Amino acid sequence: MLPSAVRTVLGIAPEIEDLLALLASLSGRPTGSLRQELKEHLASRVFFLLLAELGAAPNFSAIRNRLQTRLRFSQETLDELSTQLADAQASVEAYFTLTGAGIGDLPYTMRRTITQRQRGRCAICGWPFYASTTPERTDADARPTLDHEVPLKLGGDQAPNLRITCGLCNRLKSSAIHIGVHGNVWIDDFVYGDSPSRSAFWTLVRDGRCTRASCEVGPSSGRLFVVRQRNLGPWVPDNCLTLCENHVEVRDALPY
Repeated sequence: MLPSAVRTVLGIAPEIEDLLALLASLSGRPTGSLRQELKEHLASRVFFLLLAELGAAPNFSAIRNRLQTRLRFSQETLDELSTQLADAQASVEAYFTLTGAGIGDLPYTMRRTITQRQRGRCAICGWPFYASTTPERTDADARPTLDHEVPLKLGGDQAPNLRITCGLCNRLKSSAIHIGVHGNVWIDDFVYGDSPSRSAFWTLVRDGRCTRASCEVGPSSGRLFVVRQRNLGPWVPDNCLTLCENHVEVRDALPY
């Protein structure tokens, strides 16, 4: 049963577009960005529902046939979706025999390619690995680590799924796919700021770059910080945004 407060909000904004507009006005984020986030969330729920439903299928043909009875899509779309589900199923089944690779396990050329692509910075927050150790972080939090963009259990150990992140980002992400993994609802219950650092991490993942208009700085070109809307309110994702080092006043940013 929905809490009475949620029913009240739904009475104020009964349609999806009404809710998006209301959230946009409160969070300061564009409606288009919120709509895309909602679409991706629903699409991921569809994918995981299908993956769980087809998990016992013995081979690609069985997955393809089961999908065809459930979904009225084109043959091309069914083939593409079947391939992605089969790949995900194979990764899940292989997970218990896999040992996740570390940076030292990568061939030198692959490690160099990833490092150059990221310009020596963390793929999430832009922390520069070439910088001297500072009081801001422990050695463990500043150290480069190998991260699986899609957690190892689901995405496997293939090169396109690998990136280098700082120890802090890797620790906060753990094996989660998005912020709702650890809660009963999509964005978790962060009324009392369960973990500001964790909220900051998922804000960085969500935004991907500085949110200031016309700014193109991302993690490969500069360090990113998380601030609150108008420097007020809780450290929760819907009240946070990402700014680069050129647009942030460090005193307003969450230490990260």
